[in-house]
Amino acid sequence: MLNQVSAILLVSKSPEALAAFYSRAFGLSFRRELHDDMEPHFGGYLGATHIGIHPPGNFPDGPETGAGGAKVTFDTLDFDALIHHLREERIPLHYEPVTDAWSRMTARRDPDGNFIELLQPCNEVLRAAASRGQATGEKVETFIASGGGYAYGTSSSGRVTPAGSRVGLEEMLSRSAHLPAPSPYPHPSA
Repeated sequence: MLNQVSAILLVSKSPEALAAFYSRAFGLSFRRELHDDMEPHFGGYLGATHIGIHPPGNFPDGPETGAGGAKVTFDTLDFDALIHHLREERIPLHYEPVTDAWSRMTARRDPDGNFIELLQPCNEVLRAAASRGQATGEKVETFIASGGGYAYGTSSSGRVTPAGSRVGLEEMLSRSAHLPAPSPYPHPSA
């Protein structure tokens, strides 16, 4: 069965410009890669996940693969700092940040039209991720203790969602507890 997402490959007619956007907007680091019979492209990592930005010519067996066809969601522990950074960089949002029972979120499109969601999960989801080894428990607890997190069920309006939705959270946490542990393979930069 599946263990984790190992790579996100974005196709771009301008891979260097798209890599520069992700570096400026989200602080991701990329390096130019040239291997096998592929055209030059850019690669980097977010945690254990490889993020590659390729020109369309690198996928001759998939002519339907094209620019702007992906939807990617990135998590952050400091949503407010990320939004502040994007605004300082004059990077517009697709919609203003909202808070629902599960997360705080917003989105935007990258220069190629890919839909990028940015979210901060609620404290209970963060703790579930930490219990699975997908986040550092100490880092999560320090973040929550500092007042950076927020409790499940708090909406943008400050109202708590109906008690019935608590069942949805418990079910989600129960299911997530059975997800496989992170990959035992080392990160390439380690």
